[in-house]
Amino acid sequence: MSSGVTFFKVDPALDDVWASYLDKNEERLFFKYVSDLVRQWERQVAPSWEELVAARLRGRREEGPPLSELPDELLVACSKFLFIARDEAEQGEVNRKSVSHAKDIVKCLTILCRCDATLTYCTLSKLSNKPCTGFVITFLWCLQWTSSPW
Repeated sequence: MSSGVTFFKVDPALDDVWASYLDKNEERLFFKYVSDLVRQWERQVAPSWEELVAARLRGRREEGPPLSELPDELLVACSKFLFIARDEAEQGEVNRKSVSHAKDIVKCLTILCRCDATLTYCTLSKLSNKPCTGFVITFLWCLQWTSSPW
């Protein structure tokens, strides 16, 4: 693109995964959604460190998907599972799977931060009134200004 902006498109198949998560309320479906979203981001925007660095040097930047294309309760769910991960870590219940899940949530939040056109202060203010999102909103606000996709 001449503007140097890469726009990330979410695979519509993820809508089915999210619908299943809401229907069955199974943790594994939430993590499938998040990990699939992160993998799509990595394939489309940052397939390798070398390509990312070279693209940055050429002036390319990435924008995440419009928030309207993502599930309404994604931030709430990310917040919930980050708090669970923190509690598990404080209790010494850390393992490879829990670290991988937490890493994917942080990457997912970073993708959301790349939604510069849609992630405005007003949007953040509205989201902060939802339960469990205070920490996530602060996290997103801080990450929104970073120049790295991670």
